[in-house]
Amino acid sequence: MTTALAILLAGLACAGLIAVYTVLLDSPPLPSGGAARAGLVALIPPNLPDGPVYELGCGWGELALDLAKAMPGRQVVAVEASPLPWLVARARALGRENLSVRLGRIEALDLSDAALVAAYLGPKPMARLSDKLRAELRPGSVLLSNGFAVPTLTPEKTVALPTPVTTTLYRYRMGETG
Repeated sequence: MTTALAILLAGLACAGLIAVYTVLLDSPPLPSGGAARAGLVALIPPNLPDGPVYELGCGWGELALDLAKAMPGRQVVAVEASPLPWLVARARALGRENLSVRLGRIEALDLSDAALVAAYLGPKPMARLSDKLRAELRPGSVLLSNGFAVPTLTPEKTVALPTPVTTTLYRYRMGETG
């Protein structure tokens, strides 16, 4: 087998793996754009309760890195279920003491200690997570969402980003507006 053929087959295997997990999770591993990441970081209120920060469905790890840089005194836990994006995110997190990247399903995660949760998930995963978020996030904790609202919660603040395709960022304060 030639090197070119091996590279082609590896690329096809990676693309196939991403496609399978996109179907299984109802959400592709799309990176948050720079404007959205900056907007989400700007939405972090100064009065968060104690506890870690979680990024649900961290994909390739861009937002998790930005959160870890913006909050060096907090532990950031990024969770991804798709193996290839998880591997890339984990490699990108090397050397960041306040950032860990876990392979796993969001549904199995206990969020009761979270100060802040950030997510860039599609509408179906956000709807499925709605009850979990309402049940597990304690009063005063914050949920940030890139592009997709949580159907059963009322946002405390929204920001429309005038990127090539308008994106809305949502901030929810648990127990106060949800």
